[in-house]
Amino acid sequence: MVGRRRWVGAGRLLLCTRQALRRVARGGPLAFAAAWEAEQRDWLATTRANLRRGGRAALMVGDGEAGVDALASTATVAEAVGLRLLASATIASTVHSRGARHKGKRRPEHTLLFEAV
Repeated sequence: MVGRRRWVGAGRLLLCTRQALRRVARGGPLAFAAAWEAEQRDWLATTRANLRRGGRAALMVGDGEAGVDALASTATVAEAVGLRLLASATIASTVHSRGARHKGKRRPEHTLLFEAV
């Protein structure tokens, strides 16, 4: 709790951590997809609950090791919990071979701007 607002706990293991990815991956692709969506729905719903109508939130997400399109999945779930996508920007490496990319430039990163509806 920060002030009068409830925020997602800082101590929670987020799905994007490698340890959590490995744990969920044992259940197969369907288990991973379900867990990914549930985790997103939780933190995005909490974000929405902390915004007034018309309030805005800028988020940065990266495509995961498991081939998740974080831009599409985040936008879809955000809309379902009452956030409207206003704008997005993506940065990705132009080097096609993942092994040839420098550390920190291995996957696309997306910035999304949402408005509470």
